[in-house]
Amino acid sequence: MQEVVEGRDKLGRKRSSNSKLAEVLVLYLEQRFQVKDCTGDLKSRLQRCREAAALTAKGTKSRLERWLKNYRAISNARFDEADEHVYTKLFLCAAKLPRSYWRELRSRLKISRAKR
Repeated sequence: MQEVVEGRDKLGRKRSSNSKLAEVLVLYLEQRFQVKDCTGDLKSRLQRCREAAALTAKGTKSRLERWLKNYRAISNARFDEADEHVYTKLFLCAAKLPRSYWRELRSRLKISRAKR
């Protein structure tokens, strides 16, 4: 990496070299992505960080797609398309709602209560 001559920036702060910044960034990435092997030069360490980031991104993408699928299913009232645990959780949460909520909901939807 390129070395920058130490000096001062426009605000008068002391400037540090690019190699120090690169070292700190690679250290951060290693900790962020929990890279176990922290040996070697900066290029190899950065490559291992990129590989770990790619694995993390795959898992995050699949989790986000699952959440979006469940959200669309619930928001469009297609509960059979939602994951089973999401449907069960919704059902159990709905059972705990107070009666005032259901009264308000019936009045908004203009549903008459069936006579017993």
